[in-house]
Amino acid sequence: MQIEKQNISFFQQSSQAGTSLVEIMVSAVILGIVILAIISMIQKGRELDVSSDHRRQARALIHAAFEQDEFKIANYNAISDTTTSRTDSVQLDPDESTPLTGVLSISVSAANVMTVNSTQVPYKDITMTLTWNEPEGPDTVQVMRRISNAK
Repeated sequence: MQIEKQNISFFQQSSQAGTSLVEIMVSAVILGIVILAIISMIQKGRELDVSSDHRRQARALIHAAFEQDEFKIANYNAISDTTTSRTDSVQLDPDESTPLTGVLSISVSAANVMTVNSTQVPYKDITMTLTWNEPEGPDTVQVMRRISNAK
């Protein structure tokens, strides 16, 4: 009789002492979901970093275009007085194995007049827009400058 009690108590202890296959599988699934979420966040962070780099490069290209002689205040009268637009192809990432190409659009508004200290001052708005395609979709940076020949 004593042997039977020991067998019963042995079976009861062994069923509570270890982990079952179901518990291990549930833990593996939860761990897999957590790992996939972490990998997804890391990849999204890298994409945002690359996209931010491209925006920074786009702004630098636009500011470099504004520094060209044709858009300087000294050449105000040489800039067309009518609304004009032109498009150039530029590379945002020339160091990459497959350079990212964008389109730089430059538009100059017709001459306008603003009043500054009771004086009529002519000005022109120059807008430069750089558009390119990221893997997530198109991205754009736009910068507008107002120039005048006021002394």
